[in-house]
Amino acid sequence: MADSTQRSILILEDDPFMGDIIHQLLLARNYDVILCDNAEKAFSALENKSFDLLILDVVMPGKDGFMFATEFRQTDELTPIVFLTSNASKEDKIKGFKLGGDDYITKPFNVEELELRVAAILKRTTLQKIKGADPKQTEFSIGKYHFDAVRQELRMKEHTQQLSSIESKLLRMLVEHLNDEIKRSDALISIWGEEDYYKTKSMNVYITRLRKFLAEDSRITIISLRGEGYKLLFRED
Repeated sequence: MADSTQRSILILEDDPFMGDIIHQLLLARNYDVILCDNAEKAFSALENKSFDLLILDVVMPGKDGFMFATEFRQTDELTPIVFLTSNASKEDKIKGFKLGGDDYITKPFNVEELELRVAAILKRTTLQKIKGADPKQTEFSIGKYHFDAVRQELRMKEHTQQLSSIESKLLRMLVEHLNDEIKRSDALISIWGEEDYYKTKSMNVYITRLRKFLAEDSRITIISLRGEGYKLLFRED
């Protein structure tokens, strides 16, 4: 019998080699995993049990990952979705996020990175449930600013600052944990899929950029917690 504390994951992947690699890796990490090679089998699996996360291959014969997600989101708006695809275009990424995706990983990828991203998403959604946050919210108000995480835009009045993918992911984490600490290790794993000295240096650069982008509102501050992480503070008038 499966451990009741196990997190359950559904994989929709038609490539038997790739599907088996992901399946075996997540099983080894003590997840309860079901692998399906087409949409019909995946929907049948969903009828029999609930899952904590879905991993969907985008490019598939018949009903592809985007089509599957569209249908799935009609009845479930909360379960996290990770898209896997060989298409790295910005348009496809935006489409994936608009369909309710939580992450978008392009092939080829390191399966260990996938596992780390899965762990980060499940940890984040657990914290969001505890805090009562909406995991599907993609637009946020921060003082004078409006942040659109899907379009990766930070707007204030008539000015729009286009953010990079990393800047957008980092700002979203900070906003979702407004006035609370985010650990540097969690941010590194969620954004890059690994903890690394050089990635930490890059993280500091992105934090500096976000401070600059948010500088027009003196009530907003991003502080660095020595050796620990970061905190986005907002002071009410």
